[in-house]
Amino acid sequence: MRNDHDVLHRQFEQFRRMREELRLKVRLGRMDARELWDDLERRWNRLEPNASADVLHETMIELREGYDRLASTLRESNPDSLWGQVRSRFDRLVAGNRTNEHVVGSFGELGDAAKVRVAKARLERKLLKKCSELGTRVYELAKQSGPSDSRPLLVLDDDKVKALLQEVGSLDADLQKAAGGGR
Repeated sequence: MRNDHDVLHRQFEQFRRMREELRLKVRLGRMDARELWDDLERRWNRLEPNASADVLHETMIELREGYDRLASTLRESNPDSLWGQVRSRFDRLVAGNRTNEHVVGSFGELGDAAKVRVAKARLERKLLKKCSELGTRVYELAKQSGPSDSRPLLVLDDDKVKALLQEVGSLDADLQKAAGGGR
């Protein structure tokens, strides 16, 4: 978060330097440019360097549009004019902010994918644990009846086996949902 603030502060300072260069041009320029400059100055003076990033970004875009109009009034025949340099720098600043937003969005997507994987792994662990409990219970019941016992082994009639089978089925259904949602 601090890094974002530092980047925004550096961008603000670069923007301020560009503004100062344009001010010098306007002082040497025509009257209509001075009127436009005065309007832009009022906006500039309302610009708060400690404002939220969204507000600062929007105001800087509005100022850029005004500076575009001012530059067309002051345009020089030289393609490497001061305004060309200002506009190029500003374009790079705006593009940098878009790149930052994209990177942050990518991290959010990675975090969401990791959450899905962790939830799926937890369900798999619970399912394996319940299957192990079910296997142990079936083994205990088989051991109780013994080979010499003439009655048939009715494992599915055992209440604990029924409950474990129900839990295994429920966990398996949840795991299928998680596997489908994670793809």
